[in-house]
Amino acid sequence: MADLANALTANPRPSTPQSFTRHLPEDVLAIIFRLVIDEHYAHSDAPFQPCAPQLVLASVCSQWRELSRSMRHLWTTVPVGADPSHAAQCLIRSGELHLRVGVQFSVHPWSSDRSEPDLINQVHRALYPFTWHIKTKLPVNRIFLVKRVREVAMSVPPSLVSRFHTQGVWRRHYFPDVRTLYVSLKKTRDEVSMEAAAWLLERWLPTSPYDLSWAGPRLFPKLHHLRLDGLHLPQWSLRLPSNLHTMELHLIDAPQRKLQKLDHNSISLSHLWDDLGSLAHLNRLSIDFADAFSGVDIIADISLPSIHEINLTTQSLSLLSNISKATRMPSLRRYTLALTLRHRSVLDPPAGDEIVSSLRCFISQLPPLHALYVLHRTSTRTAIVTVAAASHFLDWPASVAQDALFDDTNLHITFTCDVRSRCASTAETFLGAALECMASLSDTHPIDSLEISLDDDHLTTFVCSPGVIGRFQKMQKLTCHDGHAELISNLLQNSTLLPHLKTLATSSLDPVGAATLDALSDMRKGLSHLTLPNTDILRDGIR
Repeated sequence: MADLANALTANPRPSTPQSFTRHLPEDVLAIIFRLVIDEHYAHSDAPFQPCAPQLVLASVCSQWRELSRSMRHLWTTVPVGADPSHAAQCLIRSGELHLRVGVQFSVHPWSSDRSEPDLINQVHRALYPFTWHIKTKLPVNRIFLVKRVREVAMSVPPSLVSRFHTQGVWRRHYFPDVRTLYVSLKKTRDEVSMEAAAWLLERWLPTSPYDLSWAGPRLFPKLHHLRLDGLHLPQWSLRLPSNLHTMELHLIDAPQRKLQKLDHNSISLSHLWDDLGSLAHLNRLSIDFADAFSGVDIIADISLPSIHEINLTTQSLSLLSNISKATRMPSLRRYTLALTLRHRSVLDPPAGDEIVSSLRCFISQLPPLHALYVLHRTSTRTAIVTVAAASHFLDWPASVAQDALFDDTNLHITFTCDVRSRCASTAETFLGAALECMASLSDTHPIDSLEISLDDDHLTTFVCSPGVIGRFQKMQKLTCHDGHAELISNLLQNSTLLPHLKTLATSSLDPVGAATLDALSDMRKGLSHLTLPNTDILRDGIR
């Protein structure tokens, strides 16, 4: 779909569209248009891209122009830098649909009166087409009411956020319909150059301290979702809006640190965790720590009573450990973790103990889990271990998107390591720690169904060994896509291994495997065998 979107929104050649569209009915074209637009705007940073794919589609031919203009859905996003005529088109052609508007702040244009960037003029130009002026008897005698805007995507360098207060940028504005606020704190090379020029010409010194107090209920009374990109965690409170229900934090990455001349990636979590503890309605939290690692600060224990889902992405075990020990979430229903090992790093046994401890803190707070899924896939550069669990057995449809395989799980952990970093032993250490954690919580998480799909013989031997798989004593159904011959042999040799097993599912067996299975069936009365189809969702869907 991305290739289709790129092809259709590339600079068109007027001579080609007629042959392509001559026999396409409008309802088919409408579906294509919607797919193209949805693909483009599905990316969170789409409002920061100045291109408008609907305008490209409309320029192909008269048929496309008339159809695109009639589809209100195509005109609901106004990117940053949109000229007034395009903004007016979006306002009219979107009908009464809610809008997504991009706003960009920059060092340029300059205010000679203030001797600093003119932020008031910038926000006025971006929001003017969507603003109603209302006279009041309040000290601020005119309110700028921004209607129909459901989402604001704001690109603002950190050095300018503090100017929101000093210039009173939002003092007169009111967004009654905004539910989502996306703030990108990333800088471009042009912005860095303009800041340097402002210092040389005007002796303007950018200031870094900032907070989010300006985004409170007075400005956004219905704000539920906040996303911050390029965040460099400060040594003070962010003063997050109190009415948030969901929040995404993406910390600054290495390229941005280099661009902004920040010399280290050590972070302190204490102020952020204090901020989170003050959000009484927060039910979903996602944090991507990039390559940051935890400093020496100690996080005070906090309770997040409303959190139903937490999603963490990190490269630091110490950071994960600090968070897990300090966070209580009595309402937790879903936990996802993406842990990536640094380039050529390895996990030693003590690190495995740290993983067990960190995972146990989170998993013990989940509702009872019954179905467990263990996967391993190797590419040319990385190896990925996936451990997922759900409160019920997942019955996938005939076709399911790869990225949606584990949407219904309560637990979804992915561990990625470099194939050049003693990959086999590293993957075994992590997988062993994850399975040990699950087995140790059998009283609260009675796993009775396990599905294994491993493309590494060494890992298959490890997982199917009595010392690992035998710890799941309550298991009733076992599905093994790879290495099933060794598993069947282990079950045959050890009559007490998985004593409650009722169903064994494997791929097709060779004659030796079939004979071993017959012997196992004779020994274990009541054990049934299922042959997996050649195209299995779990095995083939993640390749």
